[in-house]
Amino acid sequence: MARRNRFDYLKDFVADENGKYVYTGSTYTLNLDDTGKNRFQTLGIPAGLSVLSLAFAILSGVIPATYMNGHAVVVLSYAASLIGSALTAICAIRMFFAKDPVREYNYRETVDKLVPNAWISVIGFGISVPAYLYFMIRYGTGMQAWASILFVLFQFFGGISSYLITRFGKQICYRVHPGINHDEEKNESPLPDPDEYRVV
Repeated sequence: MARRNRFDYLKDFVADENGKYVYTGSTYTLNLDDTGKNRFQTLGIPAGLSVLSLAFAILSGVIPATYMNGHAVVVLSYAASLIGSALTAICAIRMFFAKDPVREYNYRETVDKLVPNAWISVIGFGISVPAYLYFMIRYGTGMQAWASILFVLFQFFGGISSYLITRFGKQICYRVHPGINHDEEKNESPLPDPDEYRVV
């Protein structure tokens, strides 16, 4: 299968007889038939959890936590949790407000990336908590004990929220509606009869 680039979706827009470009690629519709859940339960819960996870990540960076200053493991893992949470929230919120059917290029940018982005934040949160606890155990809570404790709690609950997104994200199911494959159309076009061009 050929590797797709970010502009491949433009091939799915074809001009009709009026010169207006219409989308002819694959589309996806949310499948709720076998889940017993409504749209809010399927998409709203991950969206809410993503906002919660991002809020915990932001709050962790706002408070003056002692070991966020100059401690690479804590800072880098926190950055991963913040970036992962932000990307997850973008995907989840776009999915929640998107109307069916979803075009393929939007599907690839949201549904396909929801769980991987959530795992980035889970890993970030998962590393920052034990790393910060290590410094707290070894050197104490620092000058502002409340900030260190809040940092650990925010990161912990942020990680739980992100992990739940990975669980709910795997349960989201879409039904694909294939579009027109223009490459196949070209391949299936009849070839000229060689007898018509034979020199007698």
